[in-house]
Amino acid sequence: MAQTYGFFNSATGDTRQYRAEEFAELFSSFFNSGLANTGSGIGLKVNAGTGMVVNIDSGYSVLKGYYYKNDTSLSLSIDAADSVLNRIDRVVLRLDFVARTIKAVVKKGSLASTPVAPVLQRDSSVYELSLAQVKVNAKATTVVIVDERLDKNVCGLVSIAAEVPDQEMWDKFNLDWSNIQNQWNNWFNNQYNKVGSKIFVSTTQPTAVATNDIWVDI
Repeated sequence: MAQTYGFFNSATGDTRQYRAEEFAELFSSFFNSGLANTGSGIGLKVNAGTGMVVNIDSGYSVLKGYYYKNDTSLSLSIDAADSVLNRIDRVVLRLDFVARTIKAVVKKGSLASTPVAPVLQRDSSVYELSLAQVKVNAKATTVVIVDERLDKNVCGLVSIAAEVPDQEMWDKFNLDWSNIQNQWNNWFNNQYNKVGSKIFVSTTQPTAVATNDIWVDI
């Protein structure tokens, strides 16, 4: 099997040419696909806009060694609701190897009384990451967003892909954030409804505060 190496500048009589796939192959050998935490947050969060519109925050992602960057709020339209049946769409980042593009698009789901989100396409032509599910109930004029960015089965964060000497150490950094979020939500919901364990977030001191309540002054 031939030896492969790179990347070097061209010289007189020695033209060096490289394909984008070679760079992608290099980067994908170090990083798994996912969203990047740039220090100011994960980004690319999908928010419900006015009516049948969703807005995507700025952010950065790596897909199969290729990168995607959105540097401003991006709006996408959702198709109108059905008069009888429900639907679940997805907002995905779609890497199209044939078209040579990466774009945030709406992946429309099928109508049903109990709908399911459309399956992501991941093959030699297209690779998709799901940012969110968009629930479109019958006769609805607004949508419901379910954030999927931290679900590593459909999206997740950029993580180390290469083998390292101390794999156990790296595993501590490649945490399952969706599980951590679920644990926090369960704890918060359980604590909030207990007398004497409520959490208040306000600029003024709340009334009827019991012992062991928590007041976060913002």
